[in-house]
Amino acid sequence: MYHAPRIEPISNLVRDTSSFIENLNGGPVHLTQRGHETAVILSSLEWRKLVEYIENLEAVVAMYKAEQKGEMDHMSPEKLDAWAAE
Repeated sequence: MYHAPRIEPISNLVRDTSSFIENLNGGPVHLTQRGHETAVILSSLEWRKLVEYIENLEAVVAMYKAEQKGEMDHMSPEKLDAWAAE
């Protein structure tokens, strides 16, 4: 589900770093400098979830490519769904 990004000027991070870090659990924070987006900060939990999600997608792509090359048996959509849900 899409959530509107939280946008903060980088000066807020510099001014009160500890408070800023404490409030990262609400989702990514897009930092701006002089009105232009410059960075995105995530909590470490969100970062780990994102990395795990990407790794799972890479595994699915690798399986698909192996299947297309005939290097593995065909996996039914149901089996693929079950595997992806693990």
